[in-house]
Amino acid sequence: MKRLKSIPGKWMLTIMLALLLTTCYFVLNSRVYLLEQKDQLVQQEQKLIAQEEAGIPIRTQHVSPASVHVGAAYLWIIPFGILEVCFLILYIVRYLA
Repeated sequence: MKRLKSIPGKWMLTIMLALLLTTCYFVLNSRVYLLEQKDQLVQQEQKLIAQEEAGIPIRTQHVSPASVHVGAAYLWIIPFGILEVCFLILYIVRYLA
């Protein structure tokens, strides 16, 4: 318990950990959502291909599964990463320098 009390700036370290966990949460949720969307589009595309092969005319617009970029989920890292770096710099300047 004494070790925990001797850590300077516990509140700032807590904020940094919370930001890191929030970033992970948003990245993982966005990635799962995009993968689900991509799967739905693949199924839709397969149905449309089956209709085309059956000779049924297609009168709807179609979005290609290739247009879903799962890597876009990692864009959440940019704003949270900037905040994380700012807090890290503040922590270093205030407590370690």
